[in-house]
Amino acid sequence: MNIALLLAAGKGTRLDSQTPKQFHLVDNKPVFSYSLETFHKVEEIDAIYVVTSIEGVRIIKNYVDEHRLSKVKDVILGGKTRQESVYLGLLAMRKEINDKDRILIHDAARALVSERVILDNIRACEKDVAAATIYKVMDTMSVSLDDEYYHELVDRTHLYHGQTPQTFTYELIRHAHEEALEDHFEGTDDVGLVLRLHEKVKLVPGERKNFKITTMEDLKLFESIVLGEKEKKKVFDSKKRNGFD
Repeated sequence: MNIALLLAAGKGTRLDSQTPKQFHLVDNKPVFSYSLETFHKVEEIDAIYVVTSIEGVRIIKNYVDEHRLSKVKDVILGGKTRQESVYLGLLAMRKEINDKDRILIHDAARALVSERVILDNIRACEKDVAAATIYKVMDTMSVSLDDEYYHELVDRTHLYHGQTPQTFTYELIRHAHEEALEDHFEGTDDVGLVLRLHEKVKLVPGERKNFKITTMEDLKLFESIVLGEKEKKKVFDSKKRNGFD
């Protein structure tokens, strides 16, 4: 089976807003719903678990019920960190799946994840035990040691932005989390935990639009993309009704 673990527990402190980013409304829909509905549409996804904050549990459960998102099996209270939230999600699903099932861990704040990226993660993890979405660095990269002046430029040839989903067999990612817990190791993402076990992680090409909504500028960019796509669809539908190709 292929199980999506959607992370929607962040507080969104860098957004400078009282409302966590995943609950902001864009085109009358909460941000978390965009990626949730995309995963739900992918036929190869068998089940979805959502990890969220204490106030988010009710909000997401109500949304799931209202929109009849039958693949959502549980909405779980997350922890204090991203890593703890993932582990709690893994524990919540342990009785329903087996060790060889694939777990696609995704940030709800990456609201524009595509079906192609999801499917490519599944296919990559069918051949390997771990896969992760990446996006090639296009900009010139530099280092500043004092946050005021350039010190050196970095060769970007082998640099990538890490994205999600990140996909693993259940036994591998649970083992990686348990090893990290035992060693008191806190990573920035799940790939970091798996690399500690000396496992190979297959690269899956991502997309520029699969950015993470972190700041208010990101949120405005997301909103402009959503509303722009909506307007383009209206124009297309209008032309179709009037007999234009």
